[in-house]
Amino acid sequence: MFQTTYKVYYLQRDCVHELNGDLFDRLRARLEDFAKEGKALDATNITDQRLLHALDADRTYIKYYC
Repeated sequence: MFQTTYKVYYLQRDCVHELNGDLFDRLRARLEDFAKEGKALDATNITDQRLLHALDADRTYIKYYC
């Protein structure tokens, strides 16, 4: 079994703009693909607060803002 080693970085909030959006553009495109494949859920227009809270509490999902 393979164990992946991840690097962890904490970026200063006021430096996020220096990423120039490139990272978020690629992430957004990949998440859109995953949503089409059923691997992600586009919750942009979901208004059901119970569902949103359930997704927030579900550890199998990670919320991304991009």
